[in-house]
Amino acid sequence: MVYSFTIIRQVIDNSPAFQNELPFTVGLIELEEGPRLYSKVTGFQPDEMKIGDKVQIYYDDVTSEISLPKFKKVSRG
Repeated sequence: MVYSFTIIRQVIDNSPAFQNELPFTVGLIELEEGPRLYSKVTGFQPDEMKIGDKVQIYYDDVTSEISLPKFKKVSRG
């Protein structure tokens, strides 16, 4: 569940890795087990996300050795 979030609309260091993804959302996600973690959230238009929205985890394989946990909107229906 989305506990809190922020929309990133500009990056300070002009990193092309992030510049191409603007705007993007970073959420504080509360897991069912209780802990919270920060992660990128996809599947929402940035201005559509609301606190309490349901999300599910997926893993972004950055390299063959590194995967990052990210979250996406739970589709209804």
